[in-house]
Amino acid sequence: IFKGREHVGNAYIRDLGDRVQMDLIDIDEKHQRKGIATSLYSKIERDYGKPIVPDDQLSAKAMKFWRKHRPEQVANHIVLSDGS
Repeated sequence: IFKGREHVGNAYIRDLGDRVQMDLIDIDEKHQRKGIATSLYSKIERDYGKPIVPDDQLSAKAMKFWRKHRPEQVANHIVLSDGS
C-alpha cells in the first residue's frame, strides 16, 4: 500500500467468486487512524464489484475496525489471543 510514493503498509486479499476476503492488512503505525484502510476497502469493492469480507480469525485491531464499520460481518468471528 502506498500513500504517494511512500510505502505505508501491506494487504493480502483473496477473490472468493461472489466476494473478496481480506486476509491481512497491516498499516504502519504512524499512518494508522488516517482512513487508509477504510479507503482501501472501498477501492477493492469498487474495483472487484463485490463486497469485501473479513478473514475468519481477526486480531484485536482488525476486530475493532470491522465492529466499527461492518459489525454484521464479524458477529461469529474469533479474535486472536496475541492481540496482533
